[in-house]
Amino acid sequence: TDFTEANARAVAQAVRRLTEADVALAVLGSSDPAYGFWAEDRGETWLALVAEEETFTRRLSAAGGDEFTRNWLATHALAWALRQLQALADARQTAMEAR
Repeated sequence: TDFTEANARAVAQAVRRLTEADVALAVLGSSDPAYGFWAEDRGETWLALVAEEETFTRRLSAAGGDEFTRNWLATHALAWALRQLQALADARQTAMEAR
């Protein structure tokens, strides 16, 4: 499968580099209708976030093309990215206060 942690990491890094963005989020998973949140085989989706020269990844145990699964994955990906970015901001603030 092309939907691996390594590929998600590579996609996020490439997007950040090519767009010159501060952060990039990649969401890689199959839209095969055989997978889905309620299916016997839920599939998997990989998230990768690149920010401040760090790359974070997370595996989600769902994939598929139905509307519910797509919405669940998108919501989860954005919430996860926000938590990661907040943790980076908190760490930066703590480091600045320690100086």
